Amino acid sequence: MPGFTRGVTTCCLVVLVLPVVLLGWFWFSLWHDGHVNERRERAAEASVLRLASRAARDTRRALAGSGPTGPEAVTGVLWRHTKAPVITYDAPHGTYTAARSWAVTYDRKGFLSAGPTQVEWCFTLVAHHAPGTGWTTRLTKRTRADCLASRLVDRDVVRARDVLASLPDELLTRAGVSRELAARGGQGQDVFTVRKVARERDRVSVTVRVRAGAGSDGPVARQCYRFTRPLARGEAPVAEPLARC
Repeated sequence: MPGFTRGVTTCCLVVLVLPVVLLGWFWFSLWHDGHVNERRERAAEASVLRLASRAARDTRRALAGSGPTGPEAVTGVLWRHTKAPVITYDAPHGTYTAARSWAVTYDRKGFLSAGPTQVEWCFTLVAHHAPGTGWTTRLTKRTRADCLASRLVDRDVVRARDVLASLPDELLTRAGVSRELAARGGQGQDVFTVRKVARERDRVSVTVRVRAGAGSDGPVARQCYRFTRPLARGEAPVAEPLARC
């Protein structure tokens, strides 16, 4: 019987200790995963900030080096270095504001929330030229909602580019493009407004005002784009923002 008693005691101890060990392991795993995720999230945030800061720095250098002063030239510089879907030009104050989000993905550990996780921050980059002082730029972090309309403009620009790529030559007129964009380019009557269609040798350029909003009470963004497409059907047009239509 002593052996049987010891066996029963051992089993009881195992039954009592095992849940404690498992619970301890579980809480340690949660603690460890939490610290790992915090480090990865901070690293991703630092990467996002570096991306935005690099774009601001490259933009400032390009503006100072080339010295563009015309609205279209300056807008082109901001577009090349930021790829911001919306770049507004405030003529009375001589400022240009580019709005866009930068994002970085990191691998999150955990039982229930493991997998790729994205850190996305919204920024505005304001460029200003003052006589005697040259170009200055200011990078400001915004709320995610501040870039929502900009992201919607980007979505609609991609949609318009796809529509224009598929159009036959005979529909590449102002009336034809307007009709096709209205029919296949998205919902709403005021999303796309075709301003001009011009043909040059083997290509056509289409100037379109893109309007996107985040709902009845949300922000609205308007941006003029020029789509340049070879007349050969099926080639995707090149889209670039304009300071004005």
